[in-house]
Amino acid sequence: MRLHLIKIVFFGLLMATLFPSVALGQSVQIILGSDEIGENQVWTITVTVQNDRLKSYDNFPDINGFRKRGQSTQSTTNIVNGQISSSQSVIMTYLPERQGTFTIPSFTMKVNDKPINVPGKKVRVGPPLQQQQ
Repeated sequence: MRLHLIKIVFFGLLMATLFPSVALGQSVQIILGSDEIGENQVWTITVTVQNDRLKSYDNFPDINGFRKRGQSTQSTTNIVNGQISSSQSVIMTYLPERQGTFTIPSFTMKVNDKPINVPGKKVRVGPPLQQQQ
């Protein structure tokens, strides 16, 4: 009985690894950073794909009043009650060039060959914030 259960769990893990979008369904999110930051803080755009691989994505937009600082990636896998979920993210970091209120225009970004529409927003860049130690 115990060996049978181990085989079932192993098969489930194998199938979820090979076909994660079948296990829980793929979803794509593009998340814009905070509405307010200090002049010495960064602002981000995060692209996250859940339960699938992040195979391709368009260039991140250029934003007036900000300059691209760099890109990082992140991935996680969770197993809860035998259910496997995973996510892969790529994060673009932007530095503000000055204080003020900036309009991030709406844009479309293709992720895994699917266009994702992202609504714009306003971001207020205030004076530099004191760093906590």
